[in-house]
Amino acid sequence: MGQTFVAAAFAGEFGANSMAKAKAPEFEVSGDFTAYFTNLRKREFLLMADLHLLRMPFWKGLREIMHSNQLTITIGQGPAARHHVMVVSPFTTIATCSKLRDCPSELLDGFSLVLSLEPYSKTELSEIATRIARKIDVSLEPGAEELLAGGCNGSPGHLELIMRRLVRTIGQNNITSEDVRTGFQALGIRVASLAAVLE
Repeated sequence: MGQTFVAAAFAGEFGANSMAKAKAPEFEVSGDFTAYFTNLRKREFLLMADLHLLRMPFWKGLREIMHSNQLTITIGQGPAARHHVMVVSPFTTIATCSKLRDCPSELLDGFSLVLSLEPYSKTELSEIATRIARKIDVSLEPGAEELLAGGCNGSPGHLELIMRRLVRTIGQNNITSEDVRTGFQALGIRVASLAAVLE
């Protein structure tokens, strides 16, 4: 949890010019993969979500890039196939994986640092809800922050999105627990599931 925040913190500490984002499952065509990585700028940071879902040809390509800053592309098949080596600018990859054991060890070996991120606790999410409310000029009455925290699936980004949608739904900036319950019903978030999360 907090993957984007951690990636942004690393990028900031190393003075990165920018941070690109990609989702591993979205790479389906070799041309798209090649174009994406050969267009990364020097010292750019890449946050790749769901690394464990990267298809084998692509994780082999990513491994080659990580080890040599090159990507070999093959045009054609059989004896007539031609191999072209493309130079890739040095960049830093920060990748996320839901379970460490799901990530291919050959790819994982290319990362110099592997961290385990724990989910936010209910108390931490409630505090984050309070901070988000201050940031967007919203007043939360006691108990509302816990209900909001329980409906965000552990994601601060989702929590802020829900809070903004709730303010638009109820038409006011002062949110009570009842407002959260009513708003969640209007938004299709099951209040019953929140009770289980908050117990």
